Order: sequence, then structure tokens, then C-alpha cells
Amino acid sequence: ANLVVREAYNAYGKGEKAVVQQLQDFFHTLGIIQRDAVWWIHTVVPNLYRPQPSEFKFCLKKVLFLEAPESYCGKDNWPPEVDRSSILNLMTEAFLMEDTLMRVLVVGLARELPLSPGDALDIADKLVARAANAQTEDLPKLPNIERMELFSAIFDITAYWPPVNTQLPDDYKPPPLAISKLYWK
Repeated sequence: ANLVVREAYNAYGKGEKAVVQQLQDFFHTLGIIQRDAVWWIHTVVPNLYRPQPSEFKFCLKKVLFLEAPESYCGKDNWPPEVDRSSILNLMTEAFLMEDTLMRVLVVGLARELPLSPGDALDIADKLVARAANAQTEDLPKLPNIERMELFSAIFDITAYWPPVNTQLPDDYKPPPLAISKLYWK
């Protein structure tokens, strides 16, 4: 019985375990799509479109389903009003890929890209929190972290960088500092 994903999700909510594999496949595929979309935004968009920081952040948040539900339905009125919340809820429960999380942090670390370290850390925080809240025993949403570089990136993104246009002596090496608001997030 190959149910439509929404129907399978409703059946799972009622305790039916026969649909678990179908939902796992769907959430994993959605996670792969999001990973690839974040890769595209990181590698193609800045060179092709040269977006402003606000546009870049909006695009990144939109492909990760972190924007308001109205932003996904405004143009063509799809999905229908009656199905909107259930479909958008499904989309927000994608499996969080380790590569997606790492790439969001890498984008925030790249000074030449229009996403601030604080915004990148905020997006990563929201992704992890959302995946943790959606986690169930049958439908895991959090990645198994295999690359320790992810933790280094989290600490690196909290580092204070002197402004680019500040003139410092050539032999001056600023002490390693962290932005406390980001560090303790």
C-alpha cells in the first residue's frame, strides 16, 4: 500500500508503523534536496546573481523552510488553503544532513559571501532545534556527526574578526577573541 506522503504521515501520527519506511525515504530525499540547494546557493548564486545580503539570507532560509509559511504560497495560491499547514509541516521535518549544516557554517565563515557569521549560526541553530523537536525513534532527523570539523566551524564562526578596512600595523596579530553572544548561543 503506497500511500501519498501526507496520508502516510497522518497514518503514522495515528500509530501505524507500516508507513515508517516510506516516510524515512521521503524525509531523507527532502534532506538531500535541501543539501543540494544550499550547495547551489553557496557556489552558484553569489557568482551568477551577486545578491544583496538580505536577499542571500532570504534565499537560504527559504530553501531550508525557515521562512514564514505565507512566503511559500503567495504567488500561485498552491497548496490550497485547506492543505497548506499540513504540507508545510511535512516540509519542515526534512532529515538534517551533516553536509547542509556544515555548508551553512562555511558560508558564514566566508567573508566574501553575503551572509554574516551571526546569521549563519542563527540558521544552523534553528535547523538543529527544528530537527531535534521533530525527532522520533522511528524517524530520526538529526545527523550522526562524523566530521569533527563541524565543531571547529561552530567555534570559528564565533571568532571576532577586525573590520577589513581597519589599518593595523603589519606585525600586529590581534588576540583570539570570541563574540560572546555567538559563543554562548
